[in-house]
Amino acid sequence: MSQLTCPQRCVAEIVVSWNEDSQFEHPGYGSSIATGAISRTWAVTVVNANKVASNSAVLLVFSPPPPTTPVVTAVSSLKAANTAQTLTIAGTGFTPGNGLKVIVGYNSYGYYYPVITATATQIQVQIDPGTVARTWEVEVIDSNVAISNVAALQSQ
Repeated sequence: MSQLTCPQRCVAEIVVSWNEDSQFEHPGYGSSIATGAISRTWAVTVVNANKVASNSAVLLVFSPPPPTTPVVTAVSSLKAANTAQTLTIAGTGFTPGNGLKVIVGYNSYGYYYPVITATATQIQVQIDPGTVARTWEVEVIDSNVAISNVAALQSQ
């Protein structure tokens, strides 16, 4: 088995460009570039120490999707009973993760409730609504910090 040994740098530079007028060169073995948030096609060429360039390789960079805003479309009912109940929140654009929060409250005062389960379209929390029938407000704060609409439900 033979091993390639380079007494000096084998790669002199890496040339990255997205059009003929916009290019930059990086010396050395590795390279990182800030691609920005615009989708475009990049061409990558490696130039060796003897100034011989490789064929161009294409690197496709896609812009990130816009952040979604969660929307609450429906909330399950609660019974006015002093017992723990599962509240199911239906909607769109939920991003499950460590930062996902649900606020449930009434009269403009809310409390964070721990999420039991979550998908992109449904969240469940455990809540004890007490014995007084009232109008509850539910709001979702997504793990990407986007805030949903406020949905109301009446406990019975």
